[in-house]
Amino acid sequence: MTRHEGPFPPAGAESRPLAGPTRLATGLLLAALVTMFGAAIGAAAGPPSWAVPLDGLQQIVASCAASIAMLVTWRAAPAGQRWLPGGLAFAFAAAGAGMAAWGLVPDQEATAAGPAVILLLFSLAVVAVVLLRAFGAYIDRATLGQLTLDCMIVTGATICVLVPAWQPLVFLPHPDPAIPAAAAAAMAVLACSSAAYLILFARGLTPSVWGPYAVLDGLMIAGAMWLLWLDMLAGGRAGAVMPLDWGFSVAVLSVAWGGITWKRRPRPSPLLDRYARTMVDAYPLLAVGGSAVAILLAYETPAEVPLEVTAIVVVVLALVRQWLLVLRERRAHAESLAAADELAREIRHRSLVLTSLVGFDTTGTAEEMARRICELAVQADGVKQAAILAFEDDGSSTLLAQVGPLSGVAPGATQTAEVAAGFRRRATQGAWCESLSDRSDPWAEALRGAGLRSVCNGPVLFGERLPGRMSLAWVDGRSDLGAERIETARQFGLLAGAILGATLEERARIIRQELAWVIEAGAFQIVFQPIVNLATRRVVGHEALTRFDDGVRPDVRFAEASRVGLGVALERVTIECALQSAASLPRGAYLSLNASPALVTHSDSFVALLEHAPCPVVVEITERDSVESYAELRASLGDLRRRARIAVDDVGAGYAGLRHILEIQPDILKLDIALVRGVDADPAKCALVRSMVAFARSVGCEILAEGVETQAEADIVAELGVGLAEGYLFGRPLPLAAALGRRPAA
Repeated sequence: MTRHEGPFPPAGAESRPLAGPTRLATGLLLAALVTMFGAAIGAAAGPPSWAVPLDGLQQIVASCAASIAMLVTWRAAPAGQRWLPGGLAFAFAAAGAGMAAWGLVPDQEATAAGPAVILLLFSLAVVAVVLLRAFGAYIDRATLGQLTLDCMIVTGATICVLVPAWQPLVFLPHPDPAIPAAAAAAMAVLACSSAAYLILFARGLTPSVWGPYAVLDGLMIAGAMWLLWLDMLAGGRAGAVMPLDWGFSVAVLSVAWGGITWKRRPRPSPLLDRYARTMVDAYPLLAVGGSAVAILLAYETPAEVPLEVTAIVVVVLALVRQWLLVLRERRAHAESLAAADELAREIRHRSLVLTSLVGFDTTGTAEEMARRICELAVQADGVKQAAILAFEDDGSSTLLAQVGPLSGVAPGATQTAEVAAGFRRRATQGAWCESLSDRSDPWAEALRGAGLRSVCNGPVLFGERLPGRMSLAWVDGRSDLGAERIETARQFGLLAGAILGATLEERARIIRQELAWVIEAGAFQIVFQPIVNLATRRVVGHEALTRFDDGVRPDVRFAEASRVGLGVALERVTIECALQSAASLPRGAYLSLNASPALVTHSDSFVALLEHAPCPVVVEITERDSVESYAELRASLGDLRRRARIAVDDVGAGYAGLRHILEIQPDILKLDIALVRGVDADPAKCALVRSMVAFARSVGCEILAEGVETQAEADIVAELGVGLAEGYLFGRPLPLAAALGRRPAA
């Protein structure tokens, strides 16, 4: 059977040398021991009149020396450990009083109910309480039940063994009715001490002549002396002075020595350790066998029925103990199998990850490599959806690749900084699992719609940096597989970090380098597209747009700049250039500038930049960009409205919908090209434009139609109530010189 862990600190060192207070206490006990030998010699060789005084003297000396030694130990003990020597000192004081009452009062009648005996029993009770607390301080709750069973089995078996030999003391009538009770108490002391012996030995504390074993030695000596004295008392053989009296003193000194050296630990013995393990398995059978032999010895005696009851209790307790051990072995076996299965799954997943590294195709873009990793991930047990997202410098996250039911979501899709911040914070603490039912973001709703129920995320680590996260989703949401799935996500996150980390870092570095050059060298030009009044076809404004010298699309360039934290800087330099060029625009027309919510919110000098504008300004806040805090945006717009009118761009195709419009309260609503294109042939689009016109009139703002390319589109939006328009029909975006020479379409 499984051996229990010991309740005491492991013994691995030699016994410590005696300190000053310990040497003093030990000297007191040795002096008492010498006094006892001297008193014994004097009582045996001296006149008979010396026997009683010498007997009383050695008993009082032993008790007083033990009590003073405990007080010395008490003073030297740490504050939290003084209860042990203090309790023993009190017990020895009570024992000394009992011995004084027994040995110094002349012609005291020997009785088991006298004050001396009562005081001695009281001292034993105090010692028992102190020992229970001392042993309890080293026993954890997990083993308390097993220890209790062991103690009860050994105690019952010991009583069964002792009763046949001493049953006249317990079951036969006596003139002194206290004798059976005192005999039962003495047997209980022996039985409990035997149980404590076994528990200490079986749980790893090597037997020694000090510490807990010395205390138990003293208690067993006291119990044995007590039974012998009661037997002599019951048989009328008890005298005023007996050799047993010195046995009680030896018991007192032994308990005191154990209290002084309680913390000393002997060197463990491998031989005794093996013997202890054998005894743990054997002692329940020995207890049952000893109880059976005791019943046979007490057959047809008054002790037979009590012994049978005690033996039955011992047998039941032994069976319960073995049954609990069997259950523990089965539980340990099941846990071992579960651990082996978990280890096998972990090895399988790690093997998949490690073998994936061998021969992995690291060519192509980060998106292409991320897709290959996702294709590997969906081969793991139960994984139905895999995605890799990169954390950007602006706080958002960008989808690099995904494989699974949501594969229709194209790489490049972003999560807002507000949503991504929570994932970034969790990823810094390691992999984690969550139920999709606990989330309400659009991504989780899409996953639930695809039949997925749980998702685990693993950080994509590259050195000390956290460039992204790996997301794996399962159809079932079993919580018992959480640890396994977390490990799977962690492993694939490490794989993604090893493969993609350097690529993402290099790509971000190149983008920053290119953008820094674009900003510093002004590698772009400003083009202007006319804005006309549909009723008069007169040019009322120009929208400033940016075209980059390397041919990169403006939306791609500005998105890259935003991801690497240079979006505001790039916007600012292009707006400065547009304002400088606008000085040559015709008088009476306004300049429309595109600005992200980040520029408006976080650039304190943006308003100051517009103070020297050569013409009226309209600031277009695109609806395609998310807004982290509308409260901050509204506060910034309050200052901006003194210098410019506000427009909301891309209405009907962007991120925030009507809330964006209601929060900003613009002066102009710009209908997205997706609503305008083909509006003349689409009744649904006509209805939507009509509703937007009605809404704009109700809140007091103008409507501008973007992307008007045909005369039919211009006619229908004008008919629907749209006042302003821009598009290829009226002029393409051109540099300033070319823009000044054109005329709007009639």
